[in-house]
Amino acid sequence: MYRRKRSPYFKNVSSVVDELVKDLRLEKGLKISSFSKLWAKIIGPKFERTSKIFSINELNGADSVNVAVSSSSVAQDLIFYKADILKKLHKVGKNFGFNIKDVSFSTKYWKEEKKEIKQQEKVLSEEDLEQIQIPYEIISSIEASLSDEGFLDDELKERFFNTIVNDLKRQIWLKENMNYLK
Repeated sequence: MYRRKRSPYFKNVSSVVDELVKDLRLEKGLKISSFSKLWAKIIGPKFERTSKIFSINELNGADSVNVAVSSSSVAQDLIFYKADILKKLHKVGKNFGFNIKDVSFSTKYWKEEKKEIKQQEKVLSEEDLEQIQIPYEIISSIEASLSDEGFLDDELKERFFNTIVNDLKRQIWLKENMNYLK
């Protein structure tokens, strides 16, 4: 069977996205976002709708997870399980490069999270998204990567391209307007 030889200059989609993430300094925010999506698995079904990772702060090489909770009674319940939660967070966090040594629970974060989501929904419009410019080099790198991926359908390739570009634009907007990556 004949295999097509790839150019030594070929970059696949993931390497282009990785470079872009580094260039835009989005690494920490993406790690936190990915880690936060695992919260429901860590905490279990009892608290998955009433608690959410709000932020991760680093101090002297140790990370602290701030968890938003919907009420003070949820915070009290979670404090009861704090040692177990901390063990699980530490174990999962290692995979993301975190050294989690503490976890805290607060209703203040829940209110801020809800406020930020409402603010984001109100402020980021399709017009705003269209105004964000991504450098030509990045666009051409994404296009080149997608052309070598062997899509069977041009429409699918274009939808994938638009998804990547729009996601990058949202990340840029969040970084500039929401102090997303502190």
